[in-house]
Amino acid sequence: MNCPQCEGSKYKARNLRRSYDIKDDTVEVMAEINACTDCGFESASIAQMSSLQKIASDEYRKKYSLLTSEQIKSLRTSTGMTQVEFSKYLGVGDASVARWETFQIQDKSMDNLIRRSVVNAGEESVWIVSAHKTKESTGNRNLSLPMLKELAVRMFELGESPLFALKMMFYADFHAFRTIGRSITGSPYVRLEYGPVPENFYALLQALKMDRRLVDNGGNNWIVKIKSNMELFDDQEKQAIKDVEDFIKKVGKKNVLDLSHKEPAFKETRELHAIDYKLASKLIYPKSINRR
Repeated sequence: MNCPQCEGSKYKARNLRRSYDIKDDTVEVMAEINACTDCGFESASIAQMSSLQKIASDEYRKKYSLLTSEQIKSLRTSTGMTQVEFSKYLGVGDASVARWETFQIQDKSMDNLIRRSVVNAGEESVWIVSAHKTKESTGNRNLSLPMLKELAVRMFELGESPLFALKMMFYADFHAFRTIGRSITGSPYVRLEYGPVPENFYALLQALKMDRRLVDNGGNNWIVKIKSNMELFDDQEKQAIKDVEDFIKKVGKKNVLDLSHKEPAFKETRELHAIDYKLASKLIYPKSINRR
């Protein structure tokens, strides 16, 4: 099928992050979507749309401590019942379990019924993740602690100094906001005397040490013990990070620290105040085109 936008004939699968409205909430998911290699027009296949729907539904269920589709399937199979048999056992319509194991979200009462109906089924805990509401101060996305950690580790891989790594996180998040309309991590940033840094950066560094991802050898010499997982980022986020990495290689690590102090985002923000993501439009570095 030719691209409806540019009539190109070639498509390439890309991992992209998208927001979906479910019930009275919004969830973020990352999934494979076909994009035209010429103009970038996105055209998801039926299989991709089905996968997106299931992934989004499961993200919502995780957020509200409901069993995911795979957890429901696992509980059912532990009983040795088919979907129809399990539906009858629960006293619901024949197709209900089949729908729950794909994209239909069960309500809380049905969720409790499933849990009570299966004894010693090896049910895994469901974690509720508290996150910031999406807003400008967090770069148009919810705070993601896993992504914050991975970005920090990636920047420590490029330079051992926390001072350097934290500034590079600022560049990555603000450059992403400028080019794709949202930050990578959802972290606010503040201006300190020695440069822009993530809010609560001290707690972040301590968490990475507790996770044994980083080891502080004293002073500015930190060693990465477990490398970053770049698969956590979608293709657009990876490109934003690569832009920053290329910028570092071009100007050199020693110059990066001084250059960050010349950024309008730093100069136009008062000491100890949050840096407005809108100032990303004034970033001097890294130089890049808008990819949205």
